[in-house]
Amino acid sequence: MLVAKKILNQSLLMKQIVCQGISTSGALDKYYVQKNYLKRWARRDMKRRELLKEHEIERTSLRMIKKSDILPASVKIQAAEDIAKLPLDSCVVRLRDRCTLTDRSRGNVKKYRVSRIEFRDHADKGLISGYTKSTW
Repeated sequence: MLVAKKILNQSLLMKQIVCQGISTSGALDKYYVQKNYLKRWARRDMKRRELLKEHEIERTSLRMIKKSDILPASVKIQAAEDIAKLPLDSCVVRLRDRCTLTDRSRGNVKKYRVSRIEFRDHADKGLISGYTKSTW
């Protein structure tokens, strides 16, 4: 009898330990958006944005010099050469709006910075205030 009680107590104790280790914490349950690690294109876009931030003032000033009507041609040519020496990824036209959740480049809702697909999913679930699924 005594051995059976010890085995039963040990099994109950092991069951409690296992259940505590497997259970999810309440803090993780409240997040409805899954963690998303950036894909290759988003990482590349972030590098371009950093380069743009570094060279923005220099590039815009050189562009204004190059487009000026009152400056001599030699100054304009020098400005064009200086622009050509800057990194190509520091140009603003190389940036692309991307979904922050899926990294999709097309069909983004600018206000929320998510793709149309993710926007609709979140709106249907009621996670975006002010939007409801249309019914008639």
